[in-house]
Amino acid sequence: MRQAFFISLSFFLVPLGACEITTDGDLAVTWQFNGHANEDGNDPCGALGAHRIVIELDGPESVSDVVACDSFSAQYPLGYLMVGSSTWAFGHVTKDLQYGNYDVRIFFIDQAGQELAAPEPKLGVVEIKRGGVTRVDLDFAVSTGRLTASWEIAGGAATCAQVGASSIALTVHEAGGALVDAVQLDCDGDTYSLADLAPGTYEVTGQLLDSGDTPLTNVLGTGNLTVVAADVQSATLDFGWSDFTIPILGNARFELLVANAITQCSEVPDLAQPPLATRMLLTDDQGAAVVAASALPNPDGQVDCTGLSGGITLDGTTLGTCHDVEQIICGLQVGDYTLSVQAHDASDLLCYSADLALSVGLEVGDPESLVLRATTDATDCWL
Repeated sequence: MRQAFFISLSFFLVPLGACEITTDGDLAVTWQFNGHANEDGNDPCGALGAHRIVIELDGPESVSDVVACDSFSAQYPLGYLMVGSSTWAFGHVTKDLQYGNYDVRIFFIDQAGQELAAPEPKLGVVEIKRGGVTRVDLDFAVSTGRLTASWEIAGGAATCAQVGASSIALTVHEAGGALVDAVQLDCDGDTYSLADLAPGTYEVTGQLLDSGDTPLTNVLGTGNLTVVAADVQSATLDFGWSDFTIPILGNARFELLVANAITQCSEVPDLAQPPLATRMLLTDDQGAAVVAASALPNPDGQVDCTGLSGGITLDGTTLGTCHDVEQIICGLQVGDYTLSVQAHDASDLLCYSADLALSVGLEVGDPESLVLRATTDATDCWL
């Protein structure tokens, strides 16, 4: 014999002004996981991989309702269970059922529509009364959680294809070091997900590989991640440019203006000993000089250095022309740099200076504008 669900709130409804009593009734189903819905920000449906819940009824009529696992019903009598109330539960109301006894089977399916083995289906018998509402309140016991991991390159600034990454090698370890899982996934694929994890502390590590499975990066770890029952713990591995073990090169464009945002080097008024010349120094994000870099005049605004010449070495000592046209630096390891520019007159007096933060990526954007400002101790530069 099947065990009957708890049934409550059954009563007759007699519409005002009518003499006919309805022969239909409603079924209200609520469900929780370990006594909770998601009032604490947890995600029990995600932890289970439960995309939808199926409520199957077999009796005077056959009904199959398929609704979201995290469905909050505002229909009577479940409105007080919604977000913002003191009691939280997921819920659904099946309306206008023919009165009588029904065999009920309630279970979960994943995003592909496949039935989940756990939690086990709930089976029972309910009685639908004329004009009444039958309540079924369910609580599914869940003892495990889920861990998900995603990955990106430089905060999403580049794709896997742009850096030659074909796959990612991922591992999951317990806090004590025991290996839980090791997989190699398509670098451009979806996030990694590991279900049925016992509550505890875990770490995810990842390394990008090329098409020949040669590592492109160092191994990057998430640190300790706490997994709890009936919830999802998520982490993102962000491979910064400094994590790559092979050169990832890019180009950067810039232009120099003097005193304001419109005056070019050759147009500076009242300069006592023209023309201006520049000494430029490029340093990386650690402050180290990139002495091999040079800036080339780029009058046509191209995004590479093909066919360009007449550059100035960015070593902070080489003196070169202060160009009116934009300039380009090619072959830099992608990352963040500072370009320090000093503008001297023909007598080598320092007249103007400024620093420019350059971010070098795989995509070459519009030129960065650096406005050189007058120095406080260079009054002899002007008439």
